[in-house]
Amino acid sequence: MSFRIGDEKLISRIKKSVSNGNISHAYIIEGDTLVDKVGFAKDFIKEILNADDSISDIVEHENYEDLYVVRAEASNGRSTKSIKDEDMEELQSNLKMKPHGDRNFAIIENADSMTIRAQNRFLKTLEEPPAHVIFILATTEPHNIIPTILSRCQRYDFTKVSDGDIEERMMAVLEK
Repeated sequence: MSFRIGDEKLISRIKKSVSNGNISHAYIIEGDTLVDKVGFAKDFIKEILNADDSISDIVEHENYEDLYVVRAEASNGRSTKSIKDEDMEELQSNLKMKPHGDRNFAIIENADSMTIRAQNRFLKTLEEPPAHVIFILATTEPHNIIPTILSRCQRYDFTKVSDGDIEERMMAVLEK
């Protein structure tokens, strides 16, 4: 399983956690807009599943039956995108169903765009999380998430990938 490049020490720590079975119910992945936080979330899920290539492709394309992805949508003719209370209500409803595998996964992309009402609804789920669910919140602006949500999640802060890391990866690809 190969995670995206950057923050190798952090990725190593996360892999060790998964291999030891130390998996939390909620994570926040924060980082610059150029950091592929949702891509990392998918890689993290694949690592937890110990996925082979066929499952990896299904997760990557968001077709895995136990994966729910919540994204901000523009509504009512507004250009502003936000995650609404109804989006969180739908997620809660979906997560009440028993997973086909061992657990359900929920990725909340741009979690900082949740309305206050949506955050409060999500907080209720975090306070009494279903045992079979892992939440992964991706954000560039964690300060826009209410402190009680932040306090109930393990936080991973990814820095922007350095030019040196990009160059090193490109050289490795070209050598193959």
